[in-house]
Amino acid sequence: MSAKKTNRKRTRVLLIILILAGLCALCFAGAFVLDMETLNYYDTLTVEAGDPWPAAEDFLKADEQREKEAAEFSTDIRQLETSEPGSYPVKLRCFGKVVDVTILVQDTVAPVATVQDLLLVNPETVSAEDLLVDYSDATQVHARFEQEPVLTESGSREVVVLLEDAGGNIARLPAKLTVLLDTQAPVIEGAKNLETYVEDTIAYRNGITVSDDQDGSPELTIDNSAVDLSTPGVYDLIYTATDHAGNTSSQTVTVKVYPKKENHVEPEVIYEAADKLLAKFIRDDMTTREKAEAVYCWVQMHTQYASHSEKDDWLQAAYSFLMNRRGDCYSYFALNKLLLQRLGIPTIDVEKVKNHEGDTRHYWLLVSIDDGESYYHFDNVWSMALCLVTDQHLDEFSAKHDKCFNRDTSLYPATPEEKLPASTLPWNDPVIRGATR
Repeated sequence: MSAKKTNRKRTRVLLIILILAGLCALCFAGAFVLDMETLNYYDTLTVEAGDPWPAAEDFLKADEQREKEAAEFSTDIRQLETSEPGSYPVKLRCFGKVVDVTILVQDTVAPVATVQDLLLVNPETVSAEDLLVDYSDATQVHARFEQEPVLTESGSREVVVLLEDAGGNIARLPAKLTVLLDTQAPVIEGAKNLETYVEDTIAYRNGITVSDDQDGSPELTIDNSAVDLSTPGVYDLIYTATDHAGNTSSQTVTVKVYPKKENHVEPEVIYEAADKLLAKFIRDDMTTREKAEAVYCWVQMHTQYASHSEKDDWLQAAYSFLMNRRGDCYSYFALNKLLLQRLGIPTIDVEKVKNHEGDTRHYWLLVSIDDGESYYHFDNVWSMALCLVTDQHLDEFSAKHDKCFNRDTSLYPATPEEKLPASTLPWNDPVIRGATR
C-alpha cells in the first residue's frame, strides 16, 4: 500500500475519534446541566443569630422536591454555634450527591438590657457593667460608657451605657450615677472608762452612739480582747466606728476590774440606795444646775470630814460614806460622783499632783451641766463653796491654800473662762436639809 493511501486512512481515523470525543463531551455537559436543574438547591441560607439551624430540606428550592427527595447534612452541624455571626460551610447530601453549601449567620437585633442608678462612695473606678442589672442577646456583648463619667466631684449626673453585640448592633441605655466623696470619719459618743468587779459582766455598748455625716448606720466594733474579767486590773478597751466609705475612728477607754472584798456591796444595792436618797430632794422640774447644786449642799450638810478612807474602789467608798456619813476627800469625791451620775450628770475624776514627797493627796470632780459641752470644778470638802467654779477661780483659791488643787492641766478639759451666772446655793432648803437616807 502506498504511503499516500496510508496517510489518508490515518486522517479519517483521527477525524472519527475527534467526532466521537466531541459527542461524548456534549453528552456529559448535557447530563451536568440536567443534574443541576434536577437538584435545584440554594447554595446559601441566612439565619438570625440565636435561631435554630436550618433543616437540610430547607436548601431544596421546590416544594415538590422536598416532598419527593430526601436531604441530609454530611457535616455535623451540632458542632457549630449560631451565637457567632459568620459564614459556615457545610456539606449537603441530596439526590445521591454531596454538594457544598453555606449557612450565613447574621446579627441584626440589638441587645435588650436593664440598667440601674448607682451610688458610688469615694470611687476610684467604675465600669459600665456595674450599672447593668441584666441583658439578653444571642451573641456576646460588650458594655462601655458613651462618655467616661467624672468621679472626682460629688453629685449626680446622667451617664449612657452603650451595649454592643457581635453584630455591631448597639443599645443606648441612660442611667443616673451619683458620686459621694466621703472623707469624714464617724463620731463615737458616750465612750468612757468602765468599772466592774471580778467575774461580773459589762454591757460594753451601753450608752455608745455612732454618727456619720454621710452614712446613716456606720458600723461599731468593740475590741475587748485585752480585758480579763477574772483578774483585777486595768485593761484597754477599743471602740472602732467605720462608715460605708471605709473611714474609721477609734476611741480607747479603760476597764478597771476590782476585786470583791469581804464587805463587798453589789452595785445594784448601792444604786438603789442612791436613787432612794435622791428621790427625797430632787424634783423633775429642776434644771441640771439646780440638781447639781442640791447634791452639793446635801453632801456638805449631812456628812463630816474624817482623816482616812480606802481609795481603791470609789463605788464602795461612796456607799460607805453614804451609810456612815464620815470620810475624807476621797469619800466626798466618790459620793458626789455616785449621786451626780445617778442623775445623768457627766463627771470627770480629778486628782491632785503632790507638791512635794510628803504632800497630801486630794480628789475632786469636774462636772458638766450642759450635757458634756463644758465642765466646772466641784468640791465640797472645803468650807468655802467650790461648786461649779472656773479654772481661774480654783487656781486663785489653790494659790492661797498651799496649792491644794495643783493638777496636770493637760489631762483635763479647760473650763470656760466666764464664770456661771450667779446662783444662790440652797443651803436653807428644808427639803434638802431634812432628807435622810
